[in-house]
Amino acid sequence: MPRDDFYTPTEIDELRMENELLAFEVRFLKAQLAEPERSAAQLKEQLTEAQQRLAALEKSRVNLQARATELQAQKAALQARAADLKAQNAGLQVQLVELRDSNLFRRLFRPIKREQ
Repeated sequence: MPRDDFYTPTEIDELRMENELLAFEVRFLKAQLAEPERSAAQLKEQLTEAQQRLAALEKSRVNLQARATELQAQKAALQARAADLKAQNAGLQVQLVELRDSNLFRRLFRPIKREQ
């Protein structure tokens, strides 16, 4: 086959193709360089958000600990009050038994004899 049957690029065609390839390579490299910057910015943003969440969690933990301490104090006060009420109940039971067994009680509430 003769050499004229095939396309042979001219110098201008070769320069244009090389220029297009170089332009594509430049765009590709710029995209590669921009990606780590974006990733670094995203990582910084995520780190800031994580630090804010950590601060909020720490504040919540402190508040919960304070609330738990308050509830424990209330529980102790309620247990003391329950013990006092049990002691009062026991004392009243003793007084009731003493009153029931006393002569005055028997005189006031003696059985009434019914006439038949």
